[in-house]
Amino acid sequence: MLSHIATKIKAPVLLSNFIGKAGGWDAAGKCSVWDKKGHTAVQGSHTEEGLVFCTFENEVIYDVRFQPVD
Repeated sequence: MLSHIATKIKAPVLLSNFIGKAGGWDAAGKCSVWDKKGHTAVQGSHTEEGLVFCTFENEVIYDVRFQPVD
């Protein structure tokens, strides 16, 4: 769904999420970034806590990485 939005608006889309319980729900994790073509640039884990990093410049996404938190 979010990859489709990225292609529709021709811009990167970011999803921020967490792992764990909140309000009786299990959160899925997998923080993600999609480029303007809808391709996944980076995705976090659904089991390991961490941070997703990337840099945007002139419609280009680079320096993408998932950094686990110790």
